[in-house]
Amino acid sequence: MNKMAAFQNLITTLLLFINIPSSLLERIVNRPPHVIQQPSPIPYRDCAECVQGDRVLVYFKEGDTITLFCQANGLPIPEYTWTKNGKEIDFDAVEYISPVTNITRIVAEVFGGSLTIEETSDYDVGIYQCSAHNKLGRSLSKKVQMIKAINEPFPSVTVPKRVNVVIGNSVTLTCNPPLSIPKAIVYWTDTNDPSSAGSRIKLDDRVVMDYSGNLHFANVIPSDNRSGEPYVCNAWQKSVFRSFLQGDDKIIQTKGSMGKFPVSVMWNSNKTVTGLLGETAKFMCIFAGNPTPNITWKHRGIPLAKTGHELVIKNLKYSDQGDYECKGQNKLSKGITVTFSLTVQSKPSWATAPVNQDVGVTEDATFQCIPQGLPKPTVQWFINGKPISEVPATRRTLANDVLTFQNLEKQDSQVIQCLATNKHGTLWADVYLNVLAYGPEITSGPGQLTVAERQSVTLTCENDGKPQPELTWKKGAQILRGSRYTQTGSSITIADVLSADGGTYTCTASNVYDKKSSTGSLTVRKRTRIMSSPQDKNVTYPSPVIFKCNAITDSAETDNLKINWLKDGVPLDTNDPNIEMMSDGFKIKKTSSAYTANYTCWAHNGIDEAKAVAELKVRAPPDPSSEIYILNCDARSVSLRWEKSRDNFSPIQRYVVEKHNGFNPGQWAFLAETEGTVTEVEAELSAWVNYTFRVKAFNDFGEGLPSNPTGTVCRTQKASPDKHPENVNIIDNKPNFLIIEWDAMEPTLHNAPGFFYKLTARNINTGKQHTFVIDDYMETRKEIQTNDIYEEYEIYVMAFNEIGKAVTPPLTNIGHSGMSAPNVVPANFEVDPDVNITYEEAGFRWDPVDESPEAMQGKFEGYKIRYWTLDNPDKMFEVIVRKEFLHGSRNRRTTFKETARVKNLPAYTSLQLDVVAINTYFESNSSNVLNLSTPEGVPDKVQRLRATSRGVVYIKLSWEEPEHPNGKITGYEVSYEEIHGLTVGNSVIANDTILELNGGFITRVNGLNENTQYRMHVQAKTGTGLGEDMFIDVMTAIPGDPAMPQIDRITPHFDAINVSWTINANHDRAGYNHYVEYRRQGNHKWSEMTGELMKSWQMVPNLTSGVTYEVQVVATSGQEIKRSSVHTVATLGAQVAYTEKVYESLWFIIMLVALALLIIIFIIVCLVKRSRGDKYHVQENERLKGIPPEDKKSAHVNDFNENGEKQPLAGGSDPDLEKAGLDSEQDSLEEYGDVDPSRFNEDGSFIGQYGAQNVSTADETQPSAMHTFV
Repeated sequence: MNKMAAFQNLITTLLLFINIPSSLLERIVNRPPHVIQQPSPIPYRDCAECVQGDRVLVYFKEGDTITLFCQANGLPIPEYTWTKNGKEIDFDAVEYISPVTNITRIVAEVFGGSLTIEETSDYDVGIYQCSAHNKLGRSLSKKVQMIKAINEPFPSVTVPKRVNVVIGNSVTLTCNPPLSIPKAIVYWTDTNDPSSAGSRIKLDDRVVMDYSGNLHFANVIPSDNRSGEPYVCNAWQKSVFRSFLQGDDKIIQTKGSMGKFPVSVMWNSNKTVTGLLGETAKFMCIFAGNPTPNITWKHRGIPLAKTGHELVIKNLKYSDQGDYECKGQNKLSKGITVTFSLTVQSKPSWATAPVNQDVGVTEDATFQCIPQGLPKPTVQWFINGKPISEVPATRRTLANDVLTFQNLEKQDSQVIQCLATNKHGTLWADVYLNVLAYGPEITSGPGQLTVAERQSVTLTCENDGKPQPELTWKKGAQILRGSRYTQTGSSITIADVLSADGGTYTCTASNVYDKKSSTGSLTVRKRTRIMSSPQDKNVTYPSPVIFKCNAITDSAETDNLKINWLKDGVPLDTNDPNIEMMSDGFKIKKTSSAYTANYTCWAHNGIDEAKAVAELKVRAPPDPSSEIYILNCDARSVSLRWEKSRDNFSPIQRYVVEKHNGFNPGQWAFLAETEGTVTEVEAELSAWVNYTFRVKAFNDFGEGLPSNPTGTVCRTQKASPDKHPENVNIIDNKPNFLIIEWDAMEPTLHNAPGFFYKLTARNINTGKQHTFVIDDYMETRKEIQTNDIYEEYEIYVMAFNEIGKAVTPPLTNIGHSGMSAPNVVPANFEVDPDVNITYEEAGFRWDPVDESPEAMQGKFEGYKIRYWTLDNPDKMFEVIVRKEFLHGSRNRRTTFKETARVKNLPAYTSLQLDVVAINTYFESNSSNVLNLSTPEGVPDKVQRLRATSRGVVYIKLSWEEPEHPNGKITGYEVSYEEIHGLTVGNSVIANDTILELNGGFITRVNGLNENTQYRMHVQAKTGTGLGEDMFIDVMTAIPGDPAMPQIDRITPHFDAINVSWTINANHDRAGYNHYVEYRRQGNHKWSEMTGELMKSWQMVPNLTSGVTYEVQVVATSGQEIKRSSVHTVATLGAQVAYTEKVYESLWFIIMLVALALLIIIFIIVCLVKRSRGDKYHVQENERLKGIPPEDKKSAHVNDFNENGEKQPLAGGSDPDLEKAGLDSEQDSLEEYGDVDPSRFNEDGSFIGQYGAQNVSTADETQPSAMHTFV
């Protein structure tokens, strides 16, 4: 303590001697302690689990020397104390006296806090903590838990345990490792040298070690007996003892022959797992079975890419929670699933951590200790190492994990600790509060600045002082205020600088102890501007591109203005021969993906700058990957990684990795493919091959160039062939020959030089053997002439090289020499009397044949029944009756017969049939021919059923005859049900009329409910009954306006027209009733037909030939009516040719013009010739004609009728003249050849065309109806 005080006085004297200000002196010598070096798990640094939140685990052996580090800063220099289990260590305690040297074995550093313990023993187990303190406070280190390491040996084994197992069965070798602290690593070896990595048992899909160290074999193969050598369980104490222990020797004794077994569960890890955020969770499931089970994983039902026994999830996230399914399956099992449940929680971590704070007197300070974690952590506070509850509260408050100090005084300096805890761990923080008091100092003033207009400029005035000085700014004598000025800490920012902002600026820092000032200047220039910016470009290789740019600046800086170009922020290479520089820009002569970049026009003068960026995108296939690496090259596999290719504006869809071998120079073969986001792959290789690799990327523009090959070669070792030829196939379709085929084994499968095939074929009956050696690996077929028919052979095709034959035993293939046509013929082929003949099925029987291979000259497969129709005997239908489906029977005479039924015969047809016996390739001669006529059946579904329209209370249907009537169609039955949600109501048979029309059928189902879903059924009928049902679902319409009909076609006749219309089937509703309205062109009143309910056409009869009519179709639905557009049509006849658009004809227009002129002239003449009283000068006209005034009733206007008839004057009332007028009208109609003038008048007659009312509607008692015109 005296040494530290002397050191403190020395520092103070030196600082005063060199005249350092007292405020600076105080800043240097006053600081609470703060631990900066925490204890660590020395000497075992590779123990990741030894650091746990607020404590460190230190394992030691008996007699070790352990140093616990602790170092703190602070002024005065801190002093250190150590506690053990909460009590200060007594360095003089007898337990710390070495029995060997008789001196203390525990030592603390003089000028530091580290603690060294020598000759460690059981007494040293406990929890230690370092404390650093000075007059301003006390800082605590993390706690150190000293743990004595244990490494007990395995029980001694004199005779290894033998485990007997049948080949193909599963087996587990158990391991019970002894106690080890910390936990030892368990593994299995095949030798007595556990330290040799090469001796470890290879783990794979078949052989797996669980988390307890037990070794599981999904199925045992003969080589697992290892010639009686044992399997040895080992425990490696890696952290402390660094030693290997052996024990639990096991020998697998195999017996029996290979069996096949479905999947079963051997072992699984805990099904309920709690993982910690950011850490690792593991699951394991081990299955037994032969073949070896294939294991897949799912998360929340979604398949994972991971396969294998163990699923490891690193860097856990909360989204990783949920159920994980591990499924094992093989060919003999649909699979067994083991379900794991993962819950993700977290250790405490800081949402807001406390920090050291230097504050001035009278100021406030806030410390936040806000942790996060699951479960939510609790927080404990300490002041100078003591619980906060034991320290009197002076100017402090604690609420919601926030500690606040107000109006601090100098003696309030202290060290603050907080501890956050939940069940998963702890979190420790140790920070100080240092309260200071001294006047301001300006360490860096504003200086002299030159800026451009429109910029923002920041003037700084770095200062120090406690309490924090208040900073004010002036321009000249004017204090800076306003929205353009933003003062932050020791600086002020002037936004959007103007030329008027130039001048002198002064900053002043002041607190209760002093005031200091500093002055600087600001000069403002006009800003630099880009006058012409480059434009973005999107091109396809190799189109040329030009970029241009111009700029201006302040006149005082013109000589300093420069324009440079940047490519992706780097100066453009102007020496590139493909780039042509111009006075106002540059040109890329031939683009490629290498020129894809952002090009920046950069105008600058040393004061300010202006930039304009243009992006050039060159669309192209992906660039080659910059490099592909061989991460690992094993005897038979390789791991590769490559750099991601640039996609050139089309996402990379996939990567293809290719391999090259010395057998095919220049040829690259596919090795693996990954998704466009994956740049690493592992792949299996063949033995005895030198490999190099490259990778290519693909996008929408195609295949990119390949990368350069790997710089190193992956050389695999020689080995015997991995397998024998596969897909050995014995073809027995050629008499007197044994034909054998197999798949070729490419050179990459030879695994060593001297490759050949060895083929052996042995006649099982005679023992005669054929052996062939085939040196050409491309030869994959051998025809052996055996001169026998369907003899059984045993065949082996094996692969050899200079090392030997393939490791796996060859498969035994059993086959036969070629078949031939059977020597037997079925007899007495007839209809089976015990089976009823239906329209589609009949039963047959016949005498069986000798099924022996000798009689069949091959493998008996069954029979073939053939049939054909009398009118087409060349088209034969065949029905194979396999032997396994034959139904033998005995008839009344107890004669054994083969029987079979033939289904799907054509109904209502005369047929001929026979039967033959068949082997695999050949058929016998035919039996006797049988005649058969099938009866009438029921039809299949009607075709093209649809709803042609739907109204409010009806649905109209159409359909066509079934494709297969299976007899004579006698009619159709229409029925329906109401549908309400998922419920279908009772069936109702519709009795509405069905019409045959244009090769199809239509009906209208009436009496339905509005806005209701119906299922409409249609079935065809024959004499046999109803056929197969066909239905559609249709909804009736909502009441409202009917759909407007569209006239589709009008066909004229001499005295009638046929009008067809259509209704949009998708319209909400069709009319209930449709009818045609028509009228003679020029008439105002429409005539109408009766309503049409079924058809979409009507014939309008009793019309006049050669006359033009207007036609429209009307749809009605209740009170609502919709009419189509009006069409015109002329009936056929000599006078008028039919046209739908006569008003567009030139002759019609000329006729109308001429007619109008005649009418005008006619009216003028009438006005001149007629007179009534004074207004019309009638008397003068009569006098000029020599007619006395009293005789004016007999006067006539002549020559106005084209037939030469005299017409009465307008207003005349002579009955004889009225009759004559009517007679004349009657005569004119008869000249048109119509013996029934009244009919002509109904439709709009000749008279009606010239203005008279329709005869059918005019009042015949008024003769003036005609006179009013003239």
